[in-house]
Amino acid sequence: MKIKAAFGNAHGNLAEMLRIEGKYDEAERHYERAIACSGTARVKILQATNLPPIFDSHAHIQEQRTRLSDNIDRLIAEGVKLDPAQSDAPNIFYLAYQGLNDREILERYSQLFESSHPPDFDPADRRPRHRDGKIHIGFVSNHFNNHTIGFFMRGLIRQLSRQRFHVSTFSVAPARDDIAREIERASDQFFVLSERTEHARQVITEQKPDVLFYSDLGMDPRTLALAHSRLAPRQCVTWGHPVTTGLSTIDEFFSCAAIEPPDADDHYTERLIRLSRFPTYYVRPILHKPQGREHFGLKPTQRVYLCPQSLFKLHPDIDRIFGAILQQDPDGVVVLIRGLHKDWHRLLLERFQHTIPDVLDRVIILPRQDHASFLSLLTTADVMLDSLHFGGGNTSYQAMAFGVPIVTFPGELMRGRLTAGLYEHIGVTDTIARTQDDYIAKSIEIACDRDLRRDIHERILSSCDALFEDQQAVHEIEAHLAESC
Repeated sequence: MKIKAAFGNAHGNLAEMLRIEGKYDEAERHYERAIACSGTARVKILQATNLPPIFDSHAHIQEQRTRLSDNIDRLIAEGVKLDPAQSDAPNIFYLAYQGLNDREILERYSQLFESSHPPDFDPADRRPRHRDGKIHIGFVSNHFNNHTIGFFMRGLIRQLSRQRFHVSTFSVAPARDDIAREIERASDQFFVLSERTEHARQVITEQKPDVLFYSDLGMDPRTLALAHSRLAPRQCVTWGHPVTTGLSTIDEFFSCAAIEPPDADDHYTERLIRLSRFPTYYVRPILHKPQGREHFGLKPTQRVYLCPQSLFKLHPDIDRIFGAILQQDPDGVVVLIRGLHKDWHRLLLERFQHTIPDVLDRVIILPRQDHASFLSLLTTADVMLDSLHFGGGNTSYQAMAFGVPIVTFPGELMRGRLTAGLYEHIGVTDTIARTQDDYIAKSIEIACDRDLRRDIHERILSSCDALFEDQQAVHEIEAHLAESC
């Protein structure tokens, strides 16, 4: 590919494409050239926050974290500002997978943005603004579709009381799949937002929401740009991306007491709402036509340790666990799923070649699966392995619906504690490990002991109804949304 050397926009666009694909070093070179040519605030911020999708080691994490922090400080000192009312706002997506408290970094990062959009209302006035007497709530996301966000939010959007609430959904993407169309039907009004931030902002403000509820912030630059402005008197977010936003414009973070550590208030810039239930009305998945191991090229004689998480969730700490399990169980295989981009797969295998070379031949990386095949794959596992520091969410709900045992080791932050919280909620705690060594031992014991595995399977199935279609969770969320309105 040939690029005009002095055409900064081309270098910037190519850098973004390479960044998404995980080609960190190549992206870095093109960011530097783009800055040399034009040096816009947006390109400077993108270059400063460029992180690899796969971290090699603890040292690599610390190196990247220090670089990021220093870059943010440098841009603040230079007076770099981006107006999120006119442009999208780059998000630091991979930061959350380092397994550390990100509040301080994200709070400083927010200083690089200054919205020119003043609110057309008094932010302190929380009274309903509509004659129908209802609280008008607007849900916002780029992922109201066959995505974790779609699965977490579709039931809540449908179940909110229409006697008390008027529900608008603001989607960055059109309704193109079954989940998206279900959310569209469940909404009183459904809006597809323009890719132009100023137009999207206008659509929202014209509806005059009393509460703007972001299902996730930190995964999409367009919704993050909107969140920098005060578009409703009350603005909140929940666990779709389970980390603080760092934004002064977001008032509350809806979470659950069962999965937050004692010092959780220190992890958020928002007021932390500790619900007694999980903040979702999760519709129980149904597997219509199960597919056996042979469909996935797995052998009946193998013991399958399945870790079906996105590859960027695989913190370097998990390598020791994979290695120990395979070393102690010669019939075991660790099964992963290929990432969106081939370079993620390559980077992870390069890391494994250094950390677990002796058992690498028993790490199987399957192609990406459609939804039905993914559910079938879950049921083929002898044991599911929860990723460390940033564990399963949607996947844990799905696996528990079929009684699949998931071994988990709760982390220090909410995003590593959900699976354990779900197990504690249903009273099945056999698979919650106390240490990483206990995690290894439990995984092998459950995989190798058929009777124990069957017992855990049956106890999960007999009690997991409490996780699905939880109307009490909806009522509790409604009560909090009605506060001060």
